[in-house]
Amino acid sequence: MLSKISTMFINGAQLAPLVLAAMLVAPDALAQTSNSTGVGVALGIGSSSIEDEDSPGETFDGSDFGWNVDVEWRFIKHLAIGANWTSLGEDTDDVNGTETTIGVDGLGVFLRGYWPVTSEFTLHARYGETSYNVDIEPGFGTVFPFSDSAKDFGIGGDYYLNDNLAVRIEARWLDGPDKEAGGLTTIGLRWQF
Repeated sequence: MLSKISTMFINGAQLAPLVLAAMLVAPDALAQTSNSTGVGVALGIGSSSIEDEDSPGETFDGSDFGWNVDVEWRFIKHLAIGANWTSLGEDTDDVNGTETTIGVDGLGVFLRGYWPVTSEFTLHARYGETSYNVDIEPGFGTVFPFSDSAKDFGIGGDYYLNDNLAVRIEARWLDGPDKEAGGLTTIGLRWQF
């Protein structure tokens, strides 16, 4: 039984490049709008989280309300480049008996791949780099605020209301150095010019 499962997994893994290639050359009938290329602006709001495992003693783990603004140029149907402005809000947690607040804001660049599923619905994934500023109170004896950069991963989907306006849902993960991480799950609107 185990050999059958492993054989099926290996065969599936061999098919993955073919499935990916088929998705990228899908017929134009799958294009979500008549205006799939161009400049787009998206605004999303939702739940955020900040985690810092290298804080002195206990791990910081907080959640708040965050937002994101994306500006991108979709130069072909399946690919866009862009810049983003993100805030994870100010999350609060008890660290070593001290009420501690961490605020995170950042600017970044990204590459986004699109996969049209139907005439109204498109899936997408993003990868980028975000430079972020951190403000911590009470500060743990370190000079704050400080800046660093994080790998920025995301997945989501767009539901088009018309050729220019879409509802966007997206989940993002920011993986920073020194065991610092953040997350942002948003719902919002995307306008394509």
